[in-house]
Amino acid sequence: MTGPRIRIRGMTSVALAVVASLSGCGGTEIDTTYGLTRGESVNGTGVFAELLRHRGHEVRTARRLNDELGDWAETLVRFAPYSGPIEREEAEWYLDWQLSRPGRRLIYVCRDGGAEAEYWSAALASLPADAPQAQRERIEARLADAGGWGSQPAPPGTEPADPETWFGLDTTGGMTPACSSLEGPWAEGVDPASAAIPVNRALDSVGEAEAPLLVGDGRILAMDWTWEMEAGGDDRSAVLVLANGAFLLNAAMVPPGRRPLAVRAAGWAGEEPRNVAFVEGSFLLGEETPMPTPWDVIRQIPALGVVAGHFLALALAAALSRAVILGRPRPAPSSGADRPRAHAEALGDLMARVGGDRAARAILASYRRWRRPGATPDAPPGGGESPP
Repeated sequence: MTGPRIRIRGMTSVALAVVASLSGCGGTEIDTTYGLTRGESVNGTGVFAELLRHRGHEVRTARRLNDELGDWAETLVRFAPYSGPIEREEAEWYLDWQLSRPGRRLIYVCRDGGAEAEYWSAALASLPADAPQAQRERIEARLADAGGWGSQPAPPGTEPADPETWFGLDTTGGMTPACSSLEGPWAEGVDPASAAIPVNRALDSVGEAEAPLLVGDGRILAMDWTWEMEAGGDDRSAVLVLANGAFLLNAAMVPPGRRPLAVRAAGWAGEEPRNVAFVEGSFLLGEETPMPTPWDVIRQIPALGVVAGHFLALALAAALSRAVILGRPRPAPSSGADRPRAHAEALGDLMARVGGDRAARAILASYRRWRRPGATPDAPPGGGESPP
């Protein structure tokens, strides 16, 4: 087992290289979206997904708990979008899915804080001594805005699952910025000071089958259990629950002391290549509703019909203004540019309008001398009388 573990750790370092580069201090705007595999959010799960891919698993994302997902997935990963215990209907779907076939696994990460404050703390600590004061103040302001360990509460009316079947949460211990001691199977080889695992709401083990995997300062941070399958056998479906994403979120995995815990969580998903789905979003159950048509929106909001009518009239007018004119084209009036004498006529008309009769006669005389060099200067062509 030594060889594979070393290779896994090497691949973990490669997967974390992109996130580690975020610890620079060039900018003060970062993405803090929670629980998504896509993007470069400090609270994202893309690095953990990449770690699973390096282990040979096929990783996808899902937005609905439906039959198609249930038939394909062998392991589900769920980063809860809100704090508190697992929701009842969602838990029932997971249980039915796991009991319908042995060997299915669920990784459920409770929502309790994020990595934004740690990100800015690391950015502030890595500032060089000669860094501009304005840059330092901007980072300190972002750190203050990040706050402590708050999480969005569950939507109103959310019904938690039975804690005796699933798990409960222990909120009596309060916030611990970094656990001073780590115990359990996952704590082997992990330095508590280097890992610095924070905890606010710990897990409350109430079932006999639940086995703590990681305990920090006497509070459960990770535990798992298996379901009793009707068919029996050793390959039972199992559940892994983590109190928070303190060593699985993108920026939270940057400290080297936490990476062995992330590797153990990835190893729990399954040793052999499996179909792994990250379940994202807040509304997982129920039929997908199609996108409403514009007419549906207008029926729901009648005031939009007036606005839409104005836009339609403007669009029609703009289209008509650029429409092709049909019919027989009219010939353009002749400019006379194809008649040489028209130039002289135009010049004479212009001279007459400005009172240049004498200049006009001089021009005509020069033209006649050029045209008929042997004629009398004052004699008009053809022997007629000279013009007055």
